[in-house]
Amino acid sequence: MTPTCRLPERCLENCGGFDERFVYLEDQELSFRLAAAGQQMVFQPSAVVYHRHADTLWAYLRKKATIGYWKAQVVRRFPERLVRDSHTPQSMKIQMVLAAAILGSILALIVASLINWGAAITASGLAVIAAIVLFLLSTVPFCVKAWPKDRVVALVAPFLLFVRAIGLGIRTLWDPLATASAKIQQ
Repeated sequence: MTPTCRLPERCLENCGGFDERFVYLEDQELSFRLAAAGQQMVFQPSAVVYHRHADTLWAYLRKKATIGYWKAQVVRRFPERLVRDSHTPQSMKIQMVLAAAILGSILALIVASLINWGAAITASGLAVIAAIVLFLLSTVPFCVKAWPKDRVVALVAPFLLFVRAIGLGIRTLWDPLATASAKIQQ
């Protein structure tokens, strides 16, 4: 369910309406509550929706980081949706992990290079290459789908999907890690 949905007013009233504490993903939080209450949602393929994207890479990254933060709040409320979530494709979750692996491997490579540890340099370099190849492979279905519609988008999609994975991943993980850290320190 997204802001472009239609539902009977009584459904909205019966579940308490939108939770106004959510400034982002309030629609997703509502849809999870509706589903938990036994309401059925269906996709209408003939519906036409216009969607605006950020105009700059920085705005796109910032938007995805904001979504990542609010996604963590939704998952905190609905932990079972971390894995089983019809809104977030499994490939996106894999890409978030792979993007973290790429960045972590690059960091390990830099550290290994600074201390001139040959075996670690080789292992880190191979890890970077493997993570990048796996990430690129994870983008193939999206690129294949985009190709007939817009070849330029299909060609830049792996980079944009990487930026999306970084933005979503950092903020999705940051809040739970910060919360866990605060609990440990108490």
